Amino acid sequence: MAPRRFHKKSRHGCSQCKQNRTKCDEIPPKCGRCQRIGSNCSLAQQSSGLIFIPANLADNHHSPDEDSTANTLSESGPPLDRDRSRDDIPKNENTRNPIASSHGARNYDVDTDDHTNNNNNHIINNTPAIWLSDSSSSGNNYPNNDTPNSALSQPADPADIITDLEQERLRLIAHYTLHTAQAITDFSIEDGDLSVWRDWVLELAFKHDFLLHGLLSLSALHLALLSAQSDAPSRQRDHYTVLAIQHHDRGVALFRPHIYSNLATLDQDAGFAFSCLVALYCFGIQRPSAVPGSSLSTSSNVPDKPIAKIHQALTLIRSSSRVAKRDFEALKRGRWSAAVIPFPEVTAQLSLPDEMEHVIAKLMTHTSKTISISTQQEMYSSVIQNLRINLAIAVRYKRALNRVSYFTVMSPLEYWNMVCIGEPLALAILANFGVILHWMKDSIWIEGWGKETVDAVHQALPLEWHECIAWAVREVER
Repeated sequence: MAPRRFHKKSRHGCSQCKQNRTKCDEIPPKCGRCQRIGSNCSLAQQSSGLIFIPANLADNHHSPDEDSTANTLSESGPPLDRDRSRDDIPKNENTRNPIASSHGARNYDVDTDDHTNNNNNHIINNTPAIWLSDSSSSGNNYPNNDTPNSALSQPADPADIITDLEQERLRLIAHYTLHTAQAITDFSIEDGDLSVWRDWVLELAFKHDFLLHGLLSLSALHLALLSAQSDAPSRQRDHYTVLAIQHHDRGVALFRPHIYSNLATLDQDAGFAFSCLVALYCFGIQRPSAVPGSSLSTSSNVPDKPIAKIHQALTLIRSSSRVAKRDFEALKRGRWSAAVIPFPEVTAQLSLPDEMEHVIAKLMTHTSKTISISTQQEMYSSVIQNLRINLAIAVRYKRALNRVSYFTVMSPLEYWNMVCIGEPLALAILANFGVILHWMKDSIWIEGWGKETVDAVHQALPLEWHECIAWAVREVER
């Protein structure tokens, strides 16, 4: 048997020969094969050598001023564009979010190995955000003193480029599938079927950009809320909060034309999924228990007063409900059957404990005593009945979305206007609805909302109205 011929293996051939798995003679400025077939050759663009920068030295390369600048809150990139080709990416594109710059993006990933939280096992993952050369990525790990002394090489082929914007979105999608989908399922799917949000909704999102932005937004918000529960630095919370706001705004901008112009063209499953995400976003982005001083509690779009905050959140949920109202029967028959309650069949059979029925009776009594206009009496009677149904739903169902949405959606706009101006009866009803939110205090999206709402109403109401919210005050103090 003839001995095996030894040959020298090189990793410095041009990108075109590597892609075609052919031997490259490595003669610049254009190798023999590329010259022969008339193709562009990456050897013409390569520098004389490569330099490898260890990830642990990347931070030392920047001054403190550069570090603070790199972590300034800013835009996370353009909206998703499925029609953009990789050929459209400039050869030297390195589109870094200032927050996700070469050292600013470090320590922004939540994982499951190093940093333990009191409530979960998420950790902050050190992910170097620095371009590595092709040789480095292929496993040729030379010591620093053996590498040629030249500038950091840039990938020659646009197809090899993965921008920081793409990496950021991939991180958010990975976190969504591993963690956020479970958190949404725990809140919304009665039978706990994780595949609805983790698999089916994700597939819908790849067909509808507004929904994909919604998933990215909630994944970023989930990371921000987890950061607020841990010892993570404030800039990390701010980073993910900004991403959540930006993706939410883009999703809403893409979703709004369907709602106000041509609802018939909207895919109902995707639209309902986005409406659910909006509901969770509205609560999570303004969560009362968020760390004071963070973006979660100081955003310019968030009202300072608790009643104004709950009014804003519930109004946004109400405005996104048109999708469910379009064909509720279809939702009950499809994959969303575990997230919605089959009205009116179920609600006719729902009953309340005696203390809750007593609260409803008190509210009805105060309606007849304090409201003299017949049309307002009818409106308030309808709202109190909605509260009764929502309480009964919350007693019987532990995860259904209707625990939050029924009262919010079914109560007329006139009632929410009364809440906005601080009408006592409207606030008393709202406080008792706040008990339902308090029952869901273990949800990362709803934590703190119930108690803050009841406490705020208790402070705002005159003393003679306190008997109408006495049960609510006792419930949130338990």
